Amino acid sequence: MVGPGEVEAKVKAGSAPGVMRSRTTVALVYLRAQAGGDFFADTPFCLAAGELRALGHRADVFEVYLDREDAETSALRLDAVVAAIDDGGYGLVVFEHVWQPSLIRRISALGAVVLLTEPDAAIVAPPLLRLRHLTNNRQPLLDLVAALADGSDLLQ
Repeated sequence: MVGPGEVEAKVKAGSAPGVMRSRTTVALVYLRAQAGGDFFADTPFCLAAGELRALGHRADVFEVYLDREDAETSALRLDAVVAAIDDGGYGLVVFEHVWQPSLIRRISALGAVVLLTEPDAAIVAPPLLRLRHLTNNRQPLLDLVAALADGSDLLQ
């Protein structure tokens, strides 16, 4: 978690753009720009991560607390989560919502595929993979990761 009162400084291990990452190593990233918790994506993301782990895949949830009053701290937190995605070798990065096209471009530049679960809440910055209704139906994500693990050539 990259959250209130803590900004993690990470040293990048150094990955080359275009390096093939395992599409079955999943980062579920929840961006928060409001105070307090909610149940819209954080709970389904945790459930999906647990289900993926039970199936033998690596899946981690990242909650990033952004401060609308402090752009500098928010930028450092976004830098920290991008570094963690890079260091962790995540190949599939799932967002509920994203409002910064630059964040999508930065993660895509690492060689990861970005998947949006609520495309209507996102700024479009192609290329993106879209999966609707993760908050009430996680099975398509589980099926996608299982198909990729079986060697299906679904993503470029």
